[in-house]
Amino acid sequence: MLQNRRLPRRALVGAAVLLTTLLASAPAQAKIVVGIQDDDVLVYQNYYGRDAGLKVMADTGLGPVRINVPWTRLLVSGQGSRNASQAQRTTYDFTKWDEAVAALTAAGHPAQLAVTGPFPAWATSDGKVGYTNPNAQAFASYARAVAERFKGKVTAISVLNEPNWPTLLRTGRKCQGEAACGTAVGRLYRGLYSRAYSAIKAADPKHKVWIGETTSVARKTTKGYAVAPLAFLRAVLCVNATSTRRSCPGLKADGVAHHPYLLGVDPKKQPPGPDSVTMANLKRLDTALTKFEKLGALKAPKGKLPVYLTEYGFTTNGGSKTVSASRQAAWTIQGLRLAAKGGPRIKQVILYQIADPPNLTPRTWASGMLTGAGAPKPLVQQLPGAIKSLR
Repeated sequence: MLQNRRLPRRALVGAAVLLTTLLASAPAQAKIVVGIQDDDVLVYQNYYGRDAGLKVMADTGLGPVRINVPWTRLLVSGQGSRNASQAQRTTYDFTKWDEAVAALTAAGHPAQLAVTGPFPAWATSDGKVGYTNPNAQAFASYARAVAERFKGKVTAISVLNEPNWPTLLRTGRKCQGEAACGTAVGRLYRGLYSRAYSAIKAADPKHKVWIGETTSVARKTTKGYAVAPLAFLRAVLCVNATSTRRSCPGLKADGVAHHPYLLGVDPKKQPPGPDSVTMANLKRLDTALTKFEKLGALKAPKGKLPVYLTEYGFTTNGGSKTVSASRQAAWTIQGLRLAAKGGPRIKQVILYQIADPPNLTPRTWASGMLTGAGAPKPLVQQLPGAIKSLR
């Protein structure tokens, strides 16, 4: 056993200086940024107006804001016509989004956009407003218009919203089974994404473009199959089931966006299926992305692709997935803590809704921090401390 020895004072001072230098040069631990999406409040001001929403955000410590830019809502006219004129197809009213982005930026909340459907009738294969087999070239023109309008004003643009959910993107053709349906819709998304990526970068090479915006688990619905996010990404990237081979050129992205919902379920519970990703198993997404990167199937400009969790929450109204307001607070905060431990790729979590819609029906989604009458739920009171603890 070594005897205790007193180090000379000079040695102690030298050790202290060395330790200070090492700590100063060590990379800071990544922190999770927490933001919000509530288009009804912050964009359309249908109820509980924008200024009131901004105050709630300031009081709770929320940062960035995600905003959907639905193609048909942006068009001034001609959305429902298969024979819309060229002028109708290219005339947009950005007023609501201009005002929202300007107000949010002035208040210190960076905005990120998602270019989404519904798609106009003249851009779908069935000639109806909806989500059936949209034309990639037409979609890219719309994406470029959005990118040009918000050049230098937003932090990122995502392509579509939950394209692996059966009602939000569909091929219009019959497919046999979940795997075949997943492959078909994944290839459809690939065409839309690749065209939109090029169009957005052409408008401004500095624009960040995020891929995915995927929902979390596979399931069979009355409208078709929801594809598990990792299976969907493999289809988009033409990667085989074991992620050992690709059959298409690689795609580029500045980030991967994902919605780690598992409504009505403890966020620590593992989701069903090997290709699902929720807050409970975020490292599964990290593992998959590492494989895609090694294959050259998905490429970041440099380093590893960051992950942005762009929708998350629990609803206190609306069917079997409803939870109590107290449980909503506890599980939301628990989910944030799981995200903070999910690995260095995870950069943010966007909570969904500031305020519930008024006049709730049994089917109304209500994941807000306030009730439809503006009364605070426990989440709005507990969130400030939770956000501080993540930094």
